Amino acid sequence: MRSGDLDSFKEPSRRPWILVAVLLAAGAAVYWYRQRPQRPPVPAETRETSAPAAISASSPAPRQAPPPPAPAAPAKPESSGRLLDQGRAHEAAGNLPEARRCYLAALAAGAAGNAAEIERRLGKVNVELISGPHAMPEKVTHTVQRGESLDAIAGRYGTTSELIQKGNGIANANMIRMGQSLRVLSGKFELGVSRARNDMLVTLNGAFFKRYPIGSGKDGKTPVGTFQIVDKEKNPTWWPEGREVPFGHPDNILGTRWMSLRATGGTADARGYGIHGTWDDASIGKSESAGCVRMRNGDVEELFTFVPRGTPVVIKD
Repeated sequence: MRSGDLDSFKEPSRRPWILVAVLLAAGAAVYWYRQRPQRPPVPAETRETSAPAAISASSPAPRQAPPPPAPAAPAKPESSGRLLDQGRAHEAAGNLPEARRCYLAALAAGAAGNAAEIERRLGKVNVELISGPHAMPEKVTHTVQRGESLDAIAGRYGTTSELIQKGNGIANANMIRMGQSLRVLSGKFELGVSRARNDMLVTLNGAFFKRYPIGSGKDGKTPVGTFQIVDKEKNPTWWPEGREVPFGHPDNILGTRWMSLRATGGTADARGYGIHGTWDDASIGKSESAGCVRMRNGDVEELFTFVPRGTPVVIKD
């Protein structure tokens, strides 16, 4: 038999096995395709608008927005003791405006037994602030104009020429120059006298400024009501019952300063009363005067420097 005939004889015998293999593979593929998990299609028009399907226990929980932050607790107000400590530190460092702020806040916080020290320190700081070139909310900057005097500037802002001179370090009140820049107090003082406590509370724009001890009239002779300062005199002469007693005479009881009072509003007229100094410091804190308000000479001189004419005075029981 020829070799070509042998080859043609053998080849048909292999073809059935190849066909069988192909059929088996195709059947397996069909079987796998039919057995895979089926997921129903979601209609296109409901894919974004339909409600989400229920979540099985095995499904991961959907991510939720974090809860809003809890509101911050209100800041706890500082105690008067802590504010007093802060004020002492600022005062020691020479930062008087900040010391003043702390002391005022300490008083507003209730003082808690520290009132006497706070008032004492605050009074000292306040006097230093107005008596020097320090900036403070109650001061304005004034540029001297041609022909102006300290008295004219003081009248414009409701203060005293003595305070402008002292606060700006002016050696000669008659020697100010045009264009000179001055810091001038424009805040308003008020004096409140208590006959029961024998003290005087000075406020500046309604805020505590200083408290002074005083002496008041014996048997309630110091009149109560509203008044204003109408005149001021250094080294005053005393006129008891029309008799002149000059300053420096042993019988002159007015001390180094005098500020006369005049009744205002509905207060009954009370002439001859005023605020003055004394040579008898032992009478301060007591009700021993003939009716005027007495102060230590050092205190009345200080008050005299910064309180202008027209300052209101309220005297209460």
